[in-house]
Order: sequence, then structure tokens, then C-alpha cells
Amino acid sequence: MEPGFPFAGVKERLSAADVAIGNLECVVSTKGTLSTWHKPFRSPLIGIDVIKSAGIDAVSVANNHSWDFGADGFYDMLQNLDAKNLPVLGRGYRQELAHEPEKPWKVEIRGTKIAFLGFYLETDDKLKRDVEAAKKEADLVVAYFHWGREKQSEATPEQKRQARVVIDAGGDLVVGSHVHVLQPTEMYKGKLIAYGLGNFVFMGMNTEERFRRGAILEVELSKETLFGFELVSTRVDDKGAPRIVVPENSYLPDAPKTSKP
Repeated sequence: MEPGFPFAGVKERLSAADVAIGNLECVVSTKGTLSTWHKPFRSPLIGIDVIKSAGIDAVSVANNHSWDFGADGFYDMLQNLDAKNLPVLGRGYRQELAHEPEKPWKVEIRGTKIAFLGFYLETDDKLKRDVEAAKKEADLVVAYFHWGREKQSEATPEQKRQARVVIDAGGDLVVGSHVHVLQPTEMYKGKLIAYGLGNFVFMGMNTEERFRRGAILEVELSKETLFGFELVSTRVDDKGAPRIVVPENSYLPDAPKTSKP
């Protein structure tokens, strides 16, 4: 197996970003008992080090697999992530006090304060409250969703509605995952919505080409405006690892050669 697996083909691109966020759709814990009807996903603890070494700065656990091994597995995973200093989005989506606001992960980049929120199966009212609360503490609010109907390339009416709820409440960027295929992007009130980025690191869903396809969303934002964005095409190889796809005559720039400080 090649060094840096499974991120060797995308590490340079991820590491070049000021902030790189990913969806951690498994349980990184040795604890817990099976608590799901679907195929469970579990990662060895070394997975956290692998994620960090790839240049990923924070992960969302607000998804339908982070509870595969129940409360024991979920909360032990949070402790494992905290111990390795890998920030977490959506850590409160299973909390008993659902009226409490989700605490965002906050980071400051060259004087701009950014708050990141992770959402899965949230009501419109809670989305509005959480985004409004985060906006009081940050210049920009990014909402990372796990949503939509699996294998459906078009965004559902619920996805479209909730994306607008977030932006109307002060959100500046909406990004989604879950459906295993690419979904479209659109602009709303000058804000970007990327409904679904497809598969990235994934074994077992490579029987059809559409399940191999994904994207790294690169966005350039300031306090005042969205300067631009790019969907960098990726393809899952036979081992489940993502590779950047650069078409002939592509306008995609090469990844910067610098590393994060």
C-alpha cells in the first residue's frame, strides 16, 4: 500500500487550503455495540492521525453512521478526536437537550472569524437558531449538512428549503454530503450552496462510475463577498482512495506548492 494511503492523491490540494473540512462517516472507536440496521462503519484509532496528516483541519460527525456503535462508540470517538486535537463539527446533534444551540467550531484566518456548524436531521427552527447564534460570534458562518436522498443527483425540496433557512439566518456558505453522487451547486442571495460533493474515500461503491465521482470544493471568501469557487473533480480508485481528475485542456490551476504554517 502506498505511503499516505488513502489521501496520497489529494493531500497536496487539501494541505494548501487555509481550512480543510471533511465528513467523518464512521466510528473511530473500539467501544460500543452494534446499533444500526445498515452496514456499520468503524475505523481504527490510527485513522485520526491519517486524517490529520492529509491536511484536514476539522471533521463533521453529524451523519447517519457516527452512531453505528451507539452512545458508547460515539462519545468515545469524540474523546479520541479531542485527544488528538482534531476539531469536530456537529458533536451535539445527538444531545438530549435539543433546544441547546450547536456549538460551532471557530477559527480566525487573517482577521476573519469563521464559525463552522455540522447538521443532520435538524428542524428548520433549530437551524435558524444555531446559525443566528453563531453569526453573533463570527464574520462568516459555514453550514455542513448530511442530507438528501441516497443515489439521487438532484437536490430535494427539503435540501433547498433548509439551505435557504441557513442563508436567511445569516449563513454564508452551505455544503452537503450523503447521497453518494454529485449534486448541483447554486447561488442564493449571493451565497453558495453546494448540495452534494459525492464520494471521496469510499470502498464498495465503485460498481458504477457515478459512485466513483466526487469533488473537493475550494471556496475563496472574505467578510464581504464570495470571490469564487471551484469544484476539483475526484474519482475513487479500486482501493477506495480519491484521485484528482484533471481533464485535458483543464482550466484548473495546479495545487499551490506551499504548506500550511
